[in-house]
Amino acid sequence: MNTPVQMTDATLACAARDGDMAVFEQLLSRYAARVFSFLRQMTRSSHDAEDISQMVWVTVHRQLGRYDPSRSFSTWLFTIARNTAISAWRKRRDDTAQLQDHDWVDRTHPAESGFRREESENIWAWVGANLKPEQRDALWLMYREDMSVREIASALGCSVVRVKVMLHRARKKLLAAAGGQEVPGIAEAAGIL
Repeated sequence: MNTPVQMTDATLACAARDGDMAVFEQLLSRYAARVFSFLRQMTRSSHDAEDISQMVWVTVHRQLGRYDPSRSFSTWLFTIARNTAISAWRKRRDDTAQLQDHDWVDRTHPAESGFRREESENIWAWVGANLKPEQRDALWLMYREDMSVREIASALGCSVVRVKVMLHRARKKLLAAAGGQEVPGIAEAAGIL
């Protein structure tokens, strides 16, 4: 099947569901970097994010038959990504029987290059260090993935009202945290505050 670039995600997902691997690869190329970035923020590890990304794409491929094209593909995809990361974290926790603190910034990531990317990483590390994981995920989906409140609610498995409250409290908490310390361009770079 010759697939034009302007095909919607839903159209691509339906074609991929029907077995067109070239179309599935198009979906993968559209979202692979975004899913990896999201998972890296959740796991705080490039290695874990790579492993979980692979699991996400296997799950997406297997579950395409369950995708409802009347809904946003990105919301469906990021729901799978978040749930896969949580499952992997729980399995790891159960396997090791103890939680380990991770550094919020993995300075060894080979893809990190340039001042802007480093600044963005530092900003999101600061955000993650000051918020609960669910608040951080909601902000990430809103500001980095440009999802609506309704899409975020669907991805996080909660109500729209809860997402609105969560975003409000997250912004309020970040404003309070920024008042007592130097924050490297958080307001301008992330558009959060």
